[in-house]
Amino acid sequence: MKLLTKPYFLLFTFSYLTVKYLQYQNIALPSFIQHHLNDLLCLPIILTLGLFLVRKIKRDAQLELSIWHILGMCTFYALYFEYYLPQKSIMYTADPVDALMYFIGGVIFYVLRKWELRKGLLSS
Repeated sequence: MKLLTKPYFLLFTFSYLTVKYLQYQNIALPSFIQHHLNDLLCLPIILTLGLFLVRKIKRDAQLELSIWHILGMCTFYALYFEYYLPQKSIMYTADPVDALMYFIGGVIFYVLRKWELRKGLLSS
């Protein structure tokens, strides 16, 4: 459970939800925050939740996601949300910057996990 109480996970989740709330309230936000911040935060949040669930299912608190798992999720999100969905619905817009944000978010997740591993701070 400690994985879901990591300061970076709480900060990313709070920031993501705050942006969603402000958008829902039609409050004007700076362009980067309005259009790209949640795409940047999405993968660190999703990957942390996924890691938590896989650890619980496998009952292995030391399990980590490989770089290939992370890149696979980034690629899936980029293709699904920036290529496939814009072709199927006018609600979605293809934006290469958003795709880049998914990959940067994946790198952020990877770097944070490696830093914790190096510092001996990893825990479930």
